[in-house]
Amino acid sequence: MIPLTRSAAHVWYGCPQAIEIYGMRDVRDVRIENRLRVARTGMLKQMAVTPFDRQIYRDAAETLKLKDYLTLHPAWMYQTLQPFWHGDRGLAWVEPQIKLAPLPRPEIPMGLPERYVVVSFYARPTWEASAMTASFAKETIALLAKSIPVVLLSTSLHMDDHLEYIPKPLPENVFVLADKFACTPQNSLAAMSAVMAKAAAFVGTYGGLSHLALRYGIPSVNLYTKWQGIMLAHKTLSEALALQIGVPYHVLQLGQIPIIQEVIPRVVMQQAPRGSSLKKEVAPSEQTV
Repeated sequence: MIPLTRSAAHVWYGCPQAIEIYGMRDVRDVRIENRLRVARTGMLKQMAVTPFDRQIYRDAAETLKLKDYLTLHPAWMYQTLQPFWHGDRGLAWVEPQIKLAPLPRPEIPMGLPERYVVVSFYARPTWEASAMTASFAKETIALLAKSIPVVLLSTSLHMDDHLEYIPKPLPENVFVLADKFACTPQNSLAAMSAVMAKAAAFVGTYGGLSHLALRYGIPSVNLYTKWQGIMLAHKTLSEALALQIGVPYHVLQLGQIPIIQEVIPRVVMQQAPRGSSLKKEVAPSEQTV
């Protein structure tokens, strides 16, 4: 199998050979195609093979000097699992049809601390860009950085509609991916995956990075302001997987946090199991909330 992916996402497949879409098309071309797809179908998912896709297949085959080849398009997966995505079928129906194998962990030296937390707050339908969310992200990053190094998963590239949040000035003990690695459209997902795979935890916007953290077995706290522009089935499947593999995976609405803080007794927090905190383990007598 030869994956045909963008931004070096082929690292998720563990194949010895791959073709990079951004080696054949520039970012602008791909963004235009995505917008046209949304205009036609109302969604970004590749539910059908388009003329744009067919030409990429032909160009990739020519690059590899292949005369005869078979293609496996994402439409096969999306159409097969459509009853689950749309809520017509449940977990019992979809689980026998999928196999979620562990993702390969790419090794890309970046000079990061041995232990760190990955943070990524970015604007999307589930996380509005506002003064309130910016303030929350800023305070969250500063709080985490007091006890553990923080790596912001920002590539400083603008390839989609996701506006990344980076606090300025940058707090102490906080690092930015783009400052540690020369991210390009051709390698950004590989770099992000390499950082995520070694993280102690992930904190940030609920979205694609939440699922990536889970697939690497990384504990995560995933936040949203309003549930929109995303299918509930994604959350359902991820929560089921988290229970199966025993990885903490919390999806919280921003407005729910004060309620949780009010109802959890202090004694419960003090008697939490060892390893449930990002902070370095200390003697029980020294633990504070």
